[in-house]
Amino acid sequence: MRRFFAAGLVLCVMCPALLAQTEPPAPTPPPAPAPTQSQPPAPEPTTVEQEVPPLTTSTPAKPYPRLEIYGGYSFVSSNVFAAPDRGYLNGWNAALDVNALRWLSLVAEFGGNYGTSKLPSASPTPFPPCPPFCPGSPTTFDVKTKLTTYMFGVHLPYRKWDKFTPYIGAVGGRAAVTGRVPNFRESDNKLGLAAGAGADFKLSKTWAWRVQADYLQTKVFGRSEGSARFQAGIVWQPSFEKKKKKNAPDVTDAP
Repeated sequence: MRRFFAAGLVLCVMCPALLAQTEPPAPTPPPAPAPTQSQPPAPEPTTVEQEVPPLTTSTPAKPYPRLEIYGGYSFVSSNVFAAPDRGYLNGWNAALDVNALRWLSLVAEFGGNYGTSKLPSASPTPFPPCPPFCPGSPTTFDVKTKLTTYMFGVHLPYRKWDKFTPYIGAVGGRAAVTGRVPNFRESDNKLGLAAGAGADFKLSKTWAWRVQADYLQTKVFGRSEGSARFQAGIVWQPSFEKKKKKNAPDVTDAP
């Protein structure tokens, strides 16, 4: 009996030790990470904005009239008879300008000037000497003078401003001169040339005022003579633009 009691006591003492040896070992904590050097944050990418030059658009050309019809007053300081005293002739002038290009106009012009010229009695050319033509004055005599021109050429306008258009031009054609004295009449029709400059002053969309000065050369009665010519008048510039049709209002039926 004592043996069984001693064996039980030994087992009671040894069981805790055996249980302690059979328990699994406690897990060891993981090693701490090695300290690392702090790195600065990566810089954020920057975007460079490039300045885009503004788009340049060409200014549209200003419109100009395709057709111009002129009519006005004309004054000529005349020397068509190659006389010492100049004659002063008043009259009219008309012109048709077709603007083929912005800087080129094709021109047809016609004019008539009338007045009195003085010729020396000692040299009455183109009239015959005395007799048969014997002037009443021993120094000079009056000649009723008519100058008619019809010429064609070009104008070169400079269209920079809206209200003001200067130009230069040259025309050539025929010049007819007629002189009358009592019982005699002399006339000739030969080459005529004119060159000068002028300007149109805009009055409205279809009207303008024109002034022009020319050197007029005539070659009549066998002589080439120069005269000064001045003009002023009105210009009609018709517009051929098509008018836009207005849209008719929508008509809806009442409910």
